Amino acid sequence: MRIFRFPLILRYLYPYALFRIKNAGNNIFLTFDDSPTPGVTSELVKILKHRNIPATFFCIGKNVKNNPEEFALLVKEEFTIANHGFSHIRGWKTPDPVYISDVEKGSRIASSTVFRPPYGSMSFLQGRILSKQHRIVFWDLMVYDYDQEMTGELVVQIIRKNIRSGSIIVLHDNIKSDCHLFLNKVIDLVIDMGYCFGDLQRSLA
Repeated sequence: MRIFRFPLILRYLYPYALFRIKNAGNNIFLTFDDSPTPGVTSELVKILKHRNIPATFFCIGKNVKNNPEEFALLVKEEFTIANHGFSHIRGWKTPDPVYISDVEKGSRIASSTVFRPPYGSMSFLQGRILSKQHRIVFWDLMVYDYDQEMTGELVVQIIRKNIRSGSIIVLHDNIKSDCHLFLNKVIDLVIDMGYCFGDLQRSLA
């Protein structure tokens, strides 16, 4: 079962976290998880720079270490860099000290205290501890672009049906996702619906 909107009941579990930017006017916010990835990151950057679209890349520490050129490209092109943990582990299945240590290691590598829990999985205690030093950002709209059954057409339909002011949208910068093939269609849709792409970093300031 695919749940495109982060469940309301779970939002109450993390009162300190961000799911949507309130009072955002006609802005929505584009984010990518699992960066950087060889052969994918550069394609996303090419499209975003050509269309002059701001985006936030939530980077996995291991990927940064293994793919320094792709990470350097994100930095060079001045996209917002955020933390997606060092090892991309599930909080609910990981002892608290191990999980927190992994997040902090990823934070040092990304040079960012903005953190998105991998899989959206984080226990209440883990979140409460991390929220003291980190800005925790989930999402308003998950489109499952990493699922091979989700075509570009389906992703566009989901966004059209669910997008709203202040939405934080998640796409993926990994080899499972073909979002670089339909990213232009997503951008066109958002603009045609009267929205603009906002800068998440500025909204968090």
